[in-house]
Amino acid sequence: MDIKALKKKLALLQQKKAALLQVTAPKKKRGRPPGSKNKKKASTKKTSAAQSPRRGKTPPQKKRGRPRIHPIKTHAYPDLAGTSLVVRKTTTGYIREWVACLGDDVIGYYKYQEDAHKAYLKEANK
Repeated sequence: MDIKALKKKLALLQQKKAALLQVTAPKKKRGRPPGSKNKKKASTKKTSAAQSPRRGKTPPQKKRGRPRIHPIKTHAYPDLAGTSLVVRKTTTGYIREWVACLGDDVIGYYKYQEDAHKAYLKEANK
């Protein structure tokens, strides 16, 4: 083959390569961007304390790692003997009330925890 023909083919190949490089875009990097790991998501949605778990409240995300031997106290009210916070279903919706119990016997339902505890003490001292 002739040297001039080879140089001509080389020039054509270089032009094709330059045209193809202009057309193709650089590849996107895969995976997380740097510095994005282990960041807590800021929640903008606020849920009311009166909302029942049955009415669409999402469960909190489970924390990673080994579970604690002694769980952290999660409710804000004190533990009074004979009282429990219950959710009752009515015709209009759900109601949270305090129930006073002596063993398996229900004494009554009350709006406040102190009233339920007083009823429990009165029934226990009979």
